Amino acid sequence: MSNVAIDFRPFTIFEGPNDMLYAEIFDQFFKKLRLWRKRKEYELTKMQQFMKDLFQIKDFQIFLLIIFLNRADDLINFFKKNIL
Repeated sequence: MSNVAIDFRPFTIFEGPNDMLYAEIFDQFFKKLRLWRKRKEYELTKMQQFMKDLFQIKDFQIFLLIIFLNRADDLINFFKKNIL
């Protein structure tokens, strides 16, 4: 039989507590998360402005109305064919 000792304590790269190491990892993670969220918020704001501008165009409004009316006809025909 051999005597094997396994150390299950967290890894340390310097003498002292790991609190500083964990704090640094935490800071780096949330720094990247904040940058990602700012970028996504900017993209969302840009998309919202695009959609707002798009819905103000008269031709686009007519296009949407035509699509809606065609879909309504499709639904009516579906229910006529598949009524119980």
